[in-house]
Amino acid sequence: MPTDFKSLQLKAGIAFSPAAPIDKYSLFSGRLDELTRLIDAITGKGQHAITYGERGVGKTSLANILHEVLKNIGREDVLVTKINCDTSDNFSNAWRKALREIVHISEYPTVGFEPETKQIVMDLSSGLGKVIVPNDIIKAFKRTKKSMVFIFDEFDRIQNNDTDRNFADTMKALSDYGIDGTLVLVGVGDAVDDLIKSHESIVRSLIQVRIPRMTVDELNGILDKGLKELSMEIDDDARERIVILSQGLPHYTHLLGREAVRVCLRSEQIRVTLPNVNKAIEQAVKDAQQTVTSDYQKATSSSHKGHLYKEVLLACALVKGDDLGYFSLAEIRTPLSRIKGKPFEIGQYAQHLANFCTEGRANVLSKIGDKYRHQYRFNNPILRQYVIIRGFMDELLTEDMIDLMPIWTP
Repeated sequence: MPTDFKSLQLKAGIAFSPAAPIDKYSLFSGRLDELTRLIDAITGKGQHAITYGERGVGKTSLANILHEVLKNIGREDVLVTKINCDTSDNFSNAWRKALREIVHISEYPTVGFEPETKQIVMDLSSGLGKVIVPNDIIKAFKRTKKSMVFIFDEFDRIQNNDTDRNFADTMKALSDYGIDGTLVLVGVGDAVDDLIKSHESIVRSLIQVRIPRMTVDELNGILDKGLKELSMEIDDDARERIVILSQGLPHYTHLLGREAVRVCLRSEQIRVTLPNVNKAIEQAVKDAQQTVTSDYQKATSSSHKGHLYKEVLLACALVKGDDLGYFSLAEIRTPLSRIKGKPFEIGQYAQHLANFCTEGRANVLSKIGDKYRHQYRFNNPILRQYVIIRGFMDELLTEDMIDLMPIWTP
């Protein structure tokens, strides 16, 4: 039977999904250790969890497949509800959205000669006032005997100051009363510190699950699963290029994998090659999110001839940094010198990094520390990878500089 190359091009958008979090376990790759710890929190009475890590590392995808995983281990009785938090939310709004998703049946006695009951279907938010407090959540949980998991995604976007304290109080109360319910908060690293500061006693009932960048093996797993869905293969050098450019972020593995597959299929081939990947890089730059490309332009544009903004930003992107992504001024020296082909000293680029932390340069970096010991990191890891891919396409980053790119290991 001849290969239907056009259908495969369309199917590539399902096998590789850069824009949306993965919600099918069959397409999910890696994260077994992190997934195991989350399941431990859900199946262990009185336990809750917070998952945290850089944006773009796959936290939401992990949350999306929890229901399917629970079903696979024989816990299909667990109700999993996930909501997305936003900047307009507070404790009351977030819980109202969550509780509306759970419907239960209440029975009330009727008036008459023979005793009867009337059944009313309602959701768990019924009867709650405008302002919800932790005790209201306990009462709502007691209305049903079902085992429930509530996932609050992008929890760090809630800016209300009382929210952390109220969620911490709710977790402690659920644990103290032995209620069969688990809260899973999904956010960035700072969310953990803020939550624990609100109620230090919840540490014993809170499983903290850090989601690091993916390893080479995990990124390869994404490629393998996607290619298997399409009955396609890939050359080793093409695979290596996609993985190393992804720098531990599954978003770019999906994006480059999808575009490389489509380039290959347009040539009516089923084996992805390095030239296919190089073409995919160009398409990935074109398809990048508008906010990412806009921030890049704002950060690197200058009317001054011979400015170094593109090169310095690329050098920043090539530094691995610590576990939280922070790097020092000194770490920029080596990659910048390689990019420009001549030695550089800190004084020649320090002001560039300071400028990257301003609104005029789109605040692409943030800094911590005192005046003489500043550390920097990208505010958006997706932009960081865009800078690398853009540098490769613009030939600022050449084949002999591939060794500059850090490799993520367990």
